[in-house]
Amino acid sequence: MEVINQFAHSKDTYVYQLCRTRKIKGEDGKEIRILDLLIKEGTLIDKSITPRGWGTMSDEDLIHYVRSNYYGSNITEFQRSESQAYRQARTRRMQTEDGRKIRVLDFLVREGTLINRKETNPSITASAEKEVLENMLDEYSGGKK
Repeated sequence: MEVINQFAHSKDTYVYQLCRTRKIKGEDGKEIRILDLLIKEGTLIDKSITPRGWGTMSDEDLIHYVRSNYYGSNITEFQRSESQAYRQARTRRMQTEDGRKIRVLDFLVREGTLINRKETNPSITASAEKEVLENMLDEYSGGKK
């Protein structure tokens, strides 16, 4: 089985275009695109099929969808790929275990599903600052501390 996106961008791009545009008669006698037939038979997997009702989807379902499809992605990639889902995650608020309300998007970042490139690890920043200051003191104070 191959994912459609990989098939579309592989060396068989011409074959993909033919499958996407040509139709054949299915078992029921109706015309069906070859690509749809390959998906129906399980030869290809269409990972791009997404739920359309983002507004009616529960917070848990939205979180599950993002975990399944965007684990390890940064927020910008998620926003570009799924702008409607991103908008829902950004505007919805959910209650955490400690009773606070936070945005679903913030929850996904805190749990590590999505990566926020703007945030840095404070312990690394603090140690790096300390090292820079020590080096500056050494360099500009003649080695005296």
